[in-house]
Amino acid sequence: MRFSAVVLAGGRSRRMGRDKAGLPVEGHLSALHRQLALLASLRPRELFVSCRPEQRLPAVPRTIDGRPPHRIHDSGTNGPLAGIAAALAACRTDFLLVLGVDLVRMTPHVLRRIVGAADATRCIGAAPRVDGEIEPLASVLPVTLATDAAARLVAGERGLRAFLAAAAEAAHVRWWDVPAYDAHAFANWNERADRVPPLRASG
Repeated sequence: MRFSAVVLAGGRSRRMGRDKAGLPVEGHLSALHRQLALLASLRPRELFVSCRPEQRLPAVPRTIDGRPPHRIHDSGTNGPLAGIAAALAACRTDFLLVLGVDLVRMTPHVLRRIVGAADATRCIGAAPRVDGEIEPLASVLPVTLATDAAARLVAGERGLRAFLAAAAEAAHVRWWDVPAYDAHAFANWNERADRVPPLRASG
């Protein structure tokens, strides 16, 4: 399946006290470096970083076919849905793999399973659920959702879980129920004291 990918890095990290994207994690210069390496291991056709215009992100290596990830900007006031809407509008493939910069326990194995749960033939994406709760920051979305994402922002609706629930209701997205042994991959990195395991590309 041909897909693009985006790291959502535009959050203000209020609980952390400083920008999570630039903080080092075990084995990586920063959380952003980790997530870009993770996505690059899945070989997306193009790679984006969603961030605020004024945000100072760490320099990143050239990760896709010798090209650096393309930065797309949002205001930072409309939450992750704004970054997703911008990436959906920018990508040139049929699907967008979304990954939050603070899901630093995510593994290649779990992301591959999410991608595998999508249906490329019928252009249906996939979104994980842990114990019945939608986990929106690691999902595969069809680009057909670009219009709905933009319309919700115009209407002042920023809820990402509501966006995905509506997409599932309209059969644009299917649910992937996460096995208990993979649930740890969806834990948010909220405190610097949280232990972050190193990324294993073959995981």
